[in-house]
Amino acid sequence: MSFTNPTRGTSCSGPQSFGGTSGAAWRFRRMATEFYFTPELHLKDGRVIRDLDDAASFAREQEARPGVDQRDEVLHRMERAESEEETHAAAHSFVRWLEELDILE
Repeated sequence: MSFTNPTRGTSCSGPQSFGGTSGAAWRFRRMATEFYFTPELHLKDGRVIRDLDDAASFAREQEARPGVDQRDEVLHRMERAESEEETHAAAHSFVRWLEELDILE
């Protein structure tokens, strides 16, 4: 799996573990850097995650389970990403979280 920044055409592969939380302000701002998962992430429920906006929406819909998984930390990282490096780290964090939940196709 690779992660692509369409602005720079760069990509990286393999997930890493990082973290984040939700906030109402997220709905009113765009990410500093656009980011697309290449290939798209297909979840077992049929949902397709194409970019970090999709990823953040999915994470917000999930029930927070403090001490059980990293949902809040992953979401925080996505919401706060401002640089290309932070955006890539947020994408890696999200993929790792999905792998831990065992919901990727």
